[in-house]
Amino acid sequence: MKNRIPLILKFFLTASLIGWVLIIAPPSDALVPTTYTVTFFENANSTDSVSTYEAASAPQNLTLFSNLSPSFSNAGHNFAGWNTSPSGGGVAYADGASYSFSSDLNLYAQWTSIPIFNLYLNANGGSGTVNVETTQSGGTVLVPSASALSRQGYTFEGWNNRADGTGSAFAPGAPVVLAGDLTLYAIWLPDTYT
Repeated sequence: MKNRIPLILKFFLTASLIGWVLIIAPPSDALVPTTYTVTFFENANSTDSVSTYEAASAPQNLTLFSNLSPSFSNAGHNFAGWNTSPSGGGVAYADGASYSFSSDLNLYAQWTSIPIFNLYLNANGGSGTVNVETTQSGGTVLVPSASALSRQGYTFEGWNNRADGTGSAFAPGAPVVLAGDLTLYAIWLPDTYT
């Protein structure tokens, strides 16, 4: 019966017997590529520990902010990109930017405050007060009633963005989108007697 030991094993056994050591390595293109990690931090405040990561071994686009899991948020703020420093003083990365994945990287969400705007209500000669309505930029508020206002000898007609009533009229309960602070003035009509 013929000896069926594979040739390479025969060579190794023979080399071992005479003191050689044979190291057989796979071809260099068969090496497992090194994987690197990008860690994303929510960075809503100095004690925020919410994070997630993405790992890869070749250049690719980073996960979009809207696709992160868990999702990131910061009340009263809009996402404004990534930075290698929590304070924003490092290297900035755009949402979905390409990254080489040639080293590990920490990225911190950067946030911009959403402006807050107010709807002020002026009694315009009447007495009483109506609370200020507040919302974020682009938010909607409802024009309040004037039930807390009164003016001797006058009847409330509505609100206007000009004290003399020559501007835009706003009815109580109407929705108003605030892109800046807005003051509305109570418009009063004199009572008539017959």
